[in-house]
Amino acid sequence: MILVDKNIKAMADKGELICLNFNPDQLDPISYDFVIDKVILSEEEHPFKETTSYDLRPNEIVYIRTKEKIKIPNNIVGRIYEKNSIMRTGLSVSGPHYQPGTETFAFLRVHNISSGTIRIKEGLRIAQIVFEELTETPFNTYNHVYQNEISFQGYIPYADQYNMYLEKMKKVNEKLEDNETKIYANILTFMGIFVSIFSLIIFNFGVLVTRDYGVKELITINASLTLVLATFMAMILVCINTSLNKKFVCFVISIPIVLLITSALLS
Repeated sequence: MILVDKNIKAMADKGELICLNFNPDQLDPISYDFVIDKVILSEEEHPFKETTSYDLRPNEIVYIRTKEKIKIPNNIVGRIYEKNSIMRTGLSVSGPHYQPGTETFAFLRVHNISSGTIRIKEGLRIAQIVFEELTETPFNTYNHVYQNEISFQGYIPYADQYNMYLEKMKKVNEKLEDNETKIYANILTFMGIFVSIFSLIIFNFGVLVTRDYGVKELITINASLTLVLATFMAMILVCINTSLNKKFVCFVISIPIVLLITSALLS
């Protein structure tokens, strides 16, 4: 069951639902309007700096603290909804469900999804909260890290989990980059093999037609050409594909060396 204005006022008068800075003028038929108390900015010098007004640029996101403090009874949940008037200006406002047992100032996320700059300031009605009565009282009520939050904490209480998530993402990115490098290396390797074979075939076919070279000269030229192509292939495999093991690298490097010695002996 959703509480109506007279239910909200009656409970607020007893110190429930809105336990601090309740204003009857902010009541709607089935909700209560939150107003901005502080705009919270994130800067390098100050992790979370508070101000009373701010010009929100297109696609920029900030957090705000409400002037009201909420105190949710054990049989009620508070749900944050956007206000029609705020939505039409180009602001998107979101917040969590406030579970039974929660007592805190509300911290909401404000996102400018318009193409222009929008000023938000202290006293602006930014969002509305709807209180819904539960069918039963839950076994456990809210008593976690953001209980009685006065100053914005960000994700600090969950820093360990956040850093662990970032570390996992870093490993995934490294693996993706390694796979990307392997793909490029394999493509270049196959292209090099194709060019090498094609070049040798064209050269030897031309020699057979013209008969300009003897057998010894032909072997020397083939060895020299293979030396150049093998060196090129070795550079691709060694310089680009960083995941190659040492034995394979030594094998690849030895190919042009052997060809160089063979070419020198036959010349």
